[in-house]
Amino acid sequence: MRFAVLSIAAVLALSPVSAAAQWVENGVQLTTTGVSDWAPKTVSDGAGGAIVAWYDDNYDILVQRIDPYGRALWTPGGVPVCTASNGRWEARIASDGAGGAIVAWKDYRSGNFDIYAQRVNASGTPQWTADGVAICTHSATQRFHSVAPDGAGGAIVAWQDNRNGDYDVYAQRVNANGVPQWTANGVPVCVAAWDQFEIQMLPRNAGGVFVTWSDMRGGYPDIYYNVLDAGGSTAFGPSANALATTASSEGYARMAPDGLGGAIVAWSDGSTGSENILAQRINGDGAMLWAMGGITVCADPGEQRGARIVSDGAYGAIISWTDSRRGYGAYDIYAQRVNSSGAPLWTTDGVAVVVRDSGIDISDVVSDGRGGAILAWYDERYGEADIFCQRIDSYGGTYWIWGGAPVCVMDNAQYASSLVGDGDAGAIVAWYDYRNGMYADIYAQRIERNGYWGYPSPTIADIRDVPGDQGGLVDIAWDASRLDDWYGQLIAFYTVWRAIDHETALALASGVPDGAAALAFAARGALFIDDPSKFDPASKAPVIRVERTGASTFYWKLVSTVYAYYLDAYSETVATLFDSTAVSDEHHYFQVIAHCTYQGQFWTSPPDSGCSVDNLAPVPPAGLAGAQEYSPAGLALAWSPNTEADLGGYAVYRGSSADFVPSEANRVASPPDTLWFDGDWRWDSGYYYKLAAVDIHGNESGFALLAPEAITDAETPRSPEAAYLRQNFPNPFNPTTRIAYGLASPSNVSLRIYDASGRLVRALVDEQRAAGNYSELWDGRDSRGAAVASGIYFYRLTAGSFTQTRKMALLR
Repeated sequence: MRFAVLSIAAVLALSPVSAAAQWVENGVQLTTTGVSDWAPKTVSDGAGGAIVAWYDDNYDILVQRIDPYGRALWTPGGVPVCTASNGRWEARIASDGAGGAIVAWKDYRSGNFDIYAQRVNASGTPQWTADGVAICTHSATQRFHSVAPDGAGGAIVAWQDNRNGDYDVYAQRVNANGVPQWTANGVPVCVAAWDQFEIQMLPRNAGGVFVTWSDMRGGYPDIYYNVLDAGGSTAFGPSANALATTASSEGYARMAPDGLGGAIVAWSDGSTGSENILAQRINGDGAMLWAMGGITVCADPGEQRGARIVSDGAYGAIISWTDSRRGYGAYDIYAQRVNSSGAPLWTTDGVAVVVRDSGIDISDVVSDGRGGAILAWYDERYGEADIFCQRIDSYGGTYWIWGGAPVCVMDNAQYASSLVGDGDAGAIVAWYDYRNGMYADIYAQRIERNGYWGYPSPTIADIRDVPGDQGGLVDIAWDASRLDDWYGQLIAFYTVWRAIDHETALALASGVPDGAAALAFAARGALFIDDPSKFDPASKAPVIRVERTGASTFYWKLVSTVYAYYLDAYSETVATLFDSTAVSDEHHYFQVIAHCTYQGQFWTSPPDSGCSVDNLAPVPPAGLAGAQEYSPAGLALAWSPNTEADLGGYAVYRGSSADFVPSEANRVASPPDTLWFDGDWRWDSGYYYKLAAVDIHGNESGFALLAPEAITDAETPRSPEAAYLRQNFPNPFNPTTRIAYGLASPSNVSLRIYDASGRLVRALVDEQRAAGNYSELWDGRDSRGAAVASGIYFYRLTAGSFTQTRKMALLR
């Protein structure tokens, strides 16, 4: 359990940020520099959030990580990646595969334009040389670069380079430690005549990358490509291979993986007199799989431009573009899906995503992870450029409101939106924004799977111990989802969940395969689900929820269901599995989920933690007494048992005066029951004893005091003149008592315990013994070791001709 809750804290990065969610309408501001910030680029952090990179008017490169709830996790205003002398521009970013990112930029510190890169880990700490490692510092100009992960924690960077006179394409690989792996200053990807530009890259499954660009060697921009392996070798040599060449312009090529190790490329083509959208598929070695020159995605006589492409998850792709088929100045956004054979699957020439009589230009597109896509664009429907998004499904239908879900509609303009999927059929969008006047700032917003801005989850405000109780309970207070209002009434109920570990989850449902999904079955009465929309509030069965975050799996047990009443806040008292103590202050983690009145819509709060505490100490023990013993010599302490259900035992302290202060230094025993023997006691020691009851959580009662004058049987030890049997001590007792007796001469001794019916319970002594004083301890158990019931018992001593019987009482 302790490992599980600590893992939640680490993976979800709870500690560096406030528990409160931060998404606000029209976006969260990421920059605080007081200068303009430009051209954000995003990549997934692998945990539902995003890492954003940009450059500012101080010519610095900065990055920030934002989690699924809108909380900036790194240094306010962004982590400086490079602040070297002179300027730097064009931040590009790729995932490092471990929750961090690799950022590459154009750098002027040498007086020439070079390419540098830096890696930041999941905590925002730069990992390589301060201000970045050099990717290329050739005396020529390097610019307009692209970066892609290498699949091993490093990255491959490609750029435009004029070391040969014209602008060519070069590339370099840098490993996870920041060490360049290929030829110094890069390997040639294409060094054909004239210029190559608009470089794009896509990782290959086998390592290396696919690279495409626009190429002027034929007099018009054509689409060329090459394939680089992990060692920097090219499939088609330094002249590369033509993807599309006509006596007209082709450009703006973009790629998406085909799911089989290859790529699908889309571009704009002007061979018909107006720009149309074409596509081609290549396999992992770069061989073209569709018709020479590509398949036609859209051939409408209007102008189509700015192709964007994502995988459809079924070996095909979804391609979107800006479209003027309604006439000059009326740009709309259309999309088409093609299958693995290149056949269009939707309406001929595409389906309309948004149709507006205003300025529109597509910015970015990302897969929704469910066979569809999410598109972002800037839109001038309100007079200035705003940011909108739309989600389309695998059939070409739109999920969200017609015209698109508004991401930001603030005054002044917003531009250059960059998208990354949130892992839950939504997206996080970043852009630069002029709402504050003369300076542009970087903002971000999440559009979740249902088209709502931000993420309208409840937020746990506090988890408190219930005061004045014996522990085991906390009170959870949460702020309602913003959809839980009197007018909307979209929230039906909330569920409260407590984290449990993997072993506990499997114990509740024995036989459930590890990592099982879609789990609608009962075992040992527990129902497993991996989708909160499947939860039925009327069900009485225990429910375990399986949650996967990145590469980690967590288990949550349902502890309460609370129906919505359109309030601002709610609270609920729930049980914990253990209490926090002074020795172990570990916490429980909880989540609250808001469930919509519409099936399938729910929003999960950020996890938060709290603990229960046992606030009540036991009462001081009663009946503390001490009696001298002779064999062995010492003092027997006894007292009446405490009755608290959470009693852990007792603590005995010994001092030299009545006002001594109990402490660990003078603690002499921690007996679990009501009897303790002090073999160090003598009459001349003058010891005082203090006794406390201690519960299982370490709470200690007040003290009972035993002074020397209260000790009984103050006589000099010697062989008795006659045999005797004393009353047991203590009496009544629970669970142990001591029986003292004496022998005047050697005898065969029998000391036996009988119940009230005369049945033998246990023989404590049955042997020959010398003359002297003795005592025996009975632990309230019979001859088989079983605890006997409360009641009256008799003990009988037989020693030679001496026989005596006494009565005692066991009170459990």
